[in-house]
Amino acid sequence: MKTTTYSTLLLVMLLLTACDKKEFEFSSEGEEIRLGCSLAPQVATRATSEEDHLTSPTQFKTDVNIALFLKDQNDAFNGSLYKMVTAAGDKLNFASGSPFWPAGAVNFYAWYPYQDNGPFASKVSTDVITFTVNSDQRSAANYAASDLMCAVKSATKPESADTRIQLDFYHKLSQVIVVLKTTNDQLTDDQLATAQITIDGTAGAPIYLDATVDIDAGTATYKSDGTTTTQLQLGTGAKTFAVLPSGQSLQAKKIRFTLDGIATREYEISQIGNLEAGKRYTITLNLTLSTFTVTEEVFPWQSGDGWDESGSPIYV
Repeated sequence: MKTTTYSTLLLVMLLLTACDKKEFEFSSEGEEIRLGCSLAPQVATRATSEEDHLTSPTQFKTDVNIALFLKDQNDAFNGSLYKMVTAAGDKLNFASGSPFWPAGAVNFYAWYPYQDNGPFASKVSTDVITFTVNSDQRSAANYAASDLMCAVKSATKPESADTRIQLDFYHKLSQVIVVLKTTNDQLTDDQLATAQITIDGTAGAPIYLDATVDIDAGTATYKSDGTTTTQLQLGTGAKTFAVLPSGQSLQAKKIRFTLDGIATREYEISQIGNLEAGKRYTITLNLTLSTFTVTEEVFPWQSGDGWDESGSPIYV
């Protein structure tokens, strides 16, 4: 008889515990969650189309896919709701039907880029994942796929059903730009356009490609035991770009460039130390036929400092 009583009590306790740990569920009816979005503060990115840069510099390109995680403020991350959303101007549309507002506040964690086989392609069971940038960023597609951006926000149901919760996206990695110029017209623009640019490390001091991403904290920092390379390929031309996880140092890394009529040259980076998220690092090499001078600059990765005098993005 005592055994039966204890078993019953144990069953009740287990049921109560299960109820306490029940995962947060969004309502199946009520008012739909509506989202707006912007690239703030007018961040320069290839996630917008080139024709939209001047008319809509704060918007993603139409149909860009973004991963979205939602949870209530008291729930463990593995109880979150995962959705894919698609950019449409200043709006984000749910790909498979909008969830409805619950009674309390909701935390939104939106991450670009969504890739079919990427780390944000499905609901994850942890709030920490690994994101990898490409070692070859010569193509616009590879560069854009490496350009990690995030928006984090907490909100409650608005008074008006038509109100959209605004998600503002920021860069979570660092951008490195290499610019080649010429002095006294010793080199032609056509020659500069042939330049092939790389940033080279060594086996003992490599370039780190993996970032440890904390989804709900909205941070991404280089992973010291992750994927590395001894050569990062930026591309061909007088101005080339790459995106790298922040936290790592470029000190003593070498920029190598080859262009028509000039043998391969290299420059050892001396002033840029640890990369900071949301910053762009511009290394300008002023070339002559026999030598070059160098400047290294750091600016916020946004409009103004991030765009040239004509109003064009820095990478055009």
